[in-house]
Amino acid sequence: MALAVLFAAAVGVVAGAIVGKSYRAYRPETAPKPVVAPPPPPANPPPPPAHDPEVDVLKRRIAELEAALAAKEAPPPPIVPPAPPIETEKAIAAKLAARFAALAEKGMGALGDPDFRDLAQDLKKAGAKAIEDLAKRLLTAESATERFLAGALMETMGDAAAIPYLSQALGKDEDLLVRRMTSHALAVIGTEPALGPLRAAMADDADWGVRVNSAYGVAKQGQADGLKLLEEAYSSTTTPAEYKLAVYGGLADVAAPTSAPIFRKVLAESTDLTYLFLSIRAVEKMKDAESVAGLNRIAGDAKYPANIREAAKKAAEAIAK
Repeated sequence: MALAVLFAAAVGVVAGAIVGKSYRAYRPETAPKPVVAPPPPPANPPPPPAHDPEVDVLKRRIAELEAALAAKEAPPPPIVPPAPPIETEKAIAAKLAARFAALAEKGMGALGDPDFRDLAQDLKKAGAKAIEDLAKRLLTAESATERFLAGALMETMGDAAAIPYLSQALGKDEDLLVRRMTSHALAVIGTEPALGPLRAAMADDADWGVRVNSAYGVAKQGQADGLKLLEEAYSSTTTPAEYKLAVYGGLADVAAPTSAPIFRKVLAESTDLTYLFLSIRAVEKMKDAESVAGLNRIAGDAKYPANIREAAKKAAEAIAK
């Protein structure tokens, strides 16, 4: 039995060896990688198309149509009026001179004329040359009316460059109305160089109106001597009644706190609407607290016109702030 088993085992080993040898004898080798053939050379590109002149014609036509469409859609260009011709300085001066002459024909009444204000504004735009032209009229014109209007235009222009010419006229002009006008112009322009000529006229001029106008100009610049003369002119019994209101208006415009008792007295006693209005404006300007009671009384009294009551109420409220 044992021999049989061994024989069988040996046969199995020999058989296995034979099978293994046979497998090795018949096992195929590893397959080689396929050889990839190179791509064929590219075909020759087709030649470019021959130039066609009709294409150029069509392209130009398309461009023309697009431009025409854009022009149709765009808004029309604005119409710019031609610039007016530039006037020469000589032509401008001639026009202003003609307008001045037309005003002078109207006499003293030209002061309230709209043409007077328009001319003053245009002269102001003209600058230094206009001042020189007015100065020539103020200092050399034979007509007192022309000299008066020249001073009035200088006042309305408010240019301090006029002060030397106004000062000359104030010191030498023989016509008292021209001197009154020049003193008032210096007072309104109100710069420090005007103080000397105004003080001289305030002290020495023969005309009462020139002295008062000059005092007003000095007082406006905060000078006590001018205020003193202005207050004296108002309280004096020799001051003409028709001039007192003008003096009072000057005091109200200056609105010096030392003058407050004068305005309080008017608020308490006067029924004159112009005096009341000037007083209300003055105490409001100087913020006089002692006037508030009088202002409130006027504001609540139906005997006064509505505009006076409203002005008094507004002034009392402004002072109380």
